[in-house]
Amino acid sequence: MPRLDFRVISMRKAQVENGIVINVIEVDPNQIPDFCADWPEADQAGPGWTFDGDAFAAPSAPPITASDATAAVLLAIAMVEEALTAGVPLSEKLSWSAKESAARNLLAGTSAPKDMELLAGETTITGETVEDLARSVVARADQYRFAVSRLAGIRRAATASIAAARGTADLEQAVALAQAQCGAIIEAANGV
Repeated sequence: MPRLDFRVISMRKAQVENGIVINVIEVDPNQIPDFCADWPEADQAGPGWTFDGDAFAAPSAPPITASDATAAVLLAIAMVEEALTAGVPLSEKLSWSAKESAARNLLAGTSAPKDMELLAGETTITGETVEDLARSVVARADQYRFAVSRLAGIRRAATASIAAARGTADLEQAVALAQAQCGAIIEAANGV
């Protein structure tokens, strides 16, 4: 019995107007419709690509704008903030200032009963001492403050660089620098 071949064989044809691909269709290479018989084979090309009569070229990315650069910098900063606080619910984040104050007061020997209550509520669950928790809270608060101060500097420097940019290369450089600086903060926080 002869073996049947069920593979679908198709060819992509590009409709080109004024050197720009405006449409791509798939056709059976054995039954090419007359209307597209003279269209070039598209291979990977798609609408928006250019065709010079011999080869296709992908469209170039639009140049970065100041708005794009600012958005990229703010996204990089947001990613650092997320990395530093990942997995912590908002309600806990809102308590960080009070918790830090209580921890600093305890370590300085000036704590009030309300400070002890705030810290002891957590240590009752975790089993650590109030003093160990206080040291941990202060260390994390100092690390977070340092990172946030750096992020503010990155944002301000990038904003100034973007405002002073004279073209795409300057904008891309401002974004790349801010992203590298943000990456360094994440690495430092992770002990890399």
